[in-house]
Amino acid sequence: NNIIFGNIFINFLGVEDLLEHFHQQKIPMAVATSCSEKSFLLKTDHLKDIFSVFHHVVTGSSDQEVKDGKPAPDIFKVCASRFPGNPTNSEFLVFDNSPNGVTAALAAGMQVVMIPDPILSLWYNMSCANATYVLNSLEDFRPEMFSLPAYSAI
Repeated sequence: NNIIFGNIFINFLGVEDLLEHFHQQKIPMAVATSCSEKSFLLKTDHLKDIFSVFHHVVTGSSDQEVKDGKPAPDIFKVCASRFPGNPTNSEFLVFDNSPNGVTAALAAGMQVVMIPDPILSLWYNMSCANATYVLNSLEDFRPEMFSLPAYSAI
């Protein structure tokens, strides 16, 4: 399995533990964000250690291979194509927090875990009911539900 983060989840509870777990388990990860490369670098420059665990980053509004933005599946398909070994789209698990991201991942043939933004409206968040799984927090994610190695007992 391969992991794609469809957004920059810097401030989400549980993200550091999740990234560390995937990294320790040697599960390849990437970021597929709609923002520009310049914007991405501005948002993440102070977090180089966190982002060093990602195989690659696709910035949708700067990447020439990404023809259409979310909710089109282009960004996730481009991101998947940059992993070694030609994995099929069904081998990917996407984490996203937007209806357009969920729609795009599903259209790409990938499973998607939705982490709704608690500040946004119930209608906005309910529009993601078609996600493979919806969580209140990344702290609630259980890797074994997706045939990934479970967290080690602490």
